[in-house]
Amino acid sequence: MKRNRLIIDVIKFTIPVLLALFVQALYGAVDLWAVGTFATTDDVSAVAIGSEFMQIITQLVVGLTMGVTVLLASNYAQKSEDNCQAIVKASFGLFFVLGVVLTLLIALFAREGALLMNSPLEALEQTTAYIRVCGLGSLGIVFFNLLGSIFRAVGDSKTPFIFVCITCVINIIGDYVLTRFFALGTLGVAISTTVSQIISVILSLAYMSVKGIGFKVDLFKKNGSRAFVAPMVKIGFPVALQGSVTEASYAIVISFANTLGVLASAGVGVASKVIMFVYLVPTAFVQVISVFTSESVGQGDFRRAKQSLYAGLIWAGLFGFIAAFALFFYGDLISLIFTKDEAVIDISWEYLKVCSIECLVLSFVYSILGFFNGLSRTRFVMIQGLLAIILVKLPYAYVATFVVEPKVYNIALADALSSIFQLILCLIYLFIIRKSYSFKSRSS
Repeated sequence: MKRNRLIIDVIKFTIPVLLALFVQALYGAVDLWAVGTFATTDDVSAVAIGSEFMQIITQLVVGLTMGVTVLLASNYAQKSEDNCQAIVKASFGLFFVLGVVLTLLIALFAREGALLMNSPLEALEQTTAYIRVCGLGSLGIVFFNLLGSIFRAVGDSKTPFIFVCITCVINIIGDYVLTRFFALGTLGVAISTTVSQIISVILSLAYMSVKGIGFKVDLFKKNGSRAFVAPMVKIGFPVALQGSVTEASYAIVISFANTLGVLASAGVGVASKVIMFVYLVPTAFVQVISVFTSESVGQGDFRRAKQSLYAGLIWAGLFGFIAAFALFFYGDLISLIFTKDEAVIDISWEYLKVCSIECLVLSFVYSILGFFNGLSRTRFVMIQGLLAIILVKLPYAYVATFVVEPKVYNIALADALSSIFQLILCLIYLFIIRKSYSFKSRSS
């Protein structure tokens, strides 16, 4: 009975998280739609490449928030209000510094970032502008993701969804106005995205100060918050490194495809936007299973942690199958949302067919990784991701691009093979650590 109830609780918590991620992904998708409708092919390529670069930065931030999620969820489950206050205060200080550093680095090295992504020369200036403007809003990106992780850690997945929806509406309006009426193209969508995220942060902070989050947050109280910075980084940094390197590997694979010309760059760019939506399913379950597992560990209920993993595998597998089916059989219709160019659509669908394999496999992989995160075994999360990239993804993508006759579908196969390798590693590690936990509830 309790297991069935947990399965329901997992999906009830997951739906707002998934919807929030879906709406958040609309930022880049709406950017692509706006330039695809009111600008040029060069702008489409620039936004696709520039947003991919910003995804690397976002993954770094999201990974670090995992340290906040695990610590806060565990202490909140133990009803340790003082520790919860200290954790939130520590996270605000740490992420403010991170936001300032990112702002400076991206503003200074935006062009180098565009070159690193192998941006076609025709789209280089637009790509640089997109990266630089989005980088100037790094504090918005940082606190946007941090505040969402704090709300979810205390069991509230609905509030982040509401604010993401508000932000998306602002972004859509901004994109349309700046590209349709002011003809700003790439620069316009970058401005709109940055401003909308900053507005979301302001609204979230105002809500938190008025409504609270289950306990009072006093940022000026001396409560030993510095003591939580080290464990926060210790847990979050491996996930951050793994996430950013994984995202960078996607960017590298896409950059290989970019060497095939602007048409291939645009087609793979459209496919990457579609994939970004599809991968929201496994990404949501990473966050959800991390929270449920952390709560269970905090309560000393390891059996519930194990059941949370099973619930995640059931739901993630179901969603993953549906998404993979849609990609393989209807990828052309989905690509049509972002571009009307038939040649670009054909390339995009070719890429998506192979990525459907990765989508299904990662649905299981990410649920298991969420379980490891909740157990604070983030070092393995980092190691398995790096091994998959170094040993499988990048070598295969390089061979597929530069050694044999380059084909878009063959380049995409690098991601699929890498995900299968990750699943094997995760299952092996899960078998190894099974004896480390009794998986007995605290009351048994």
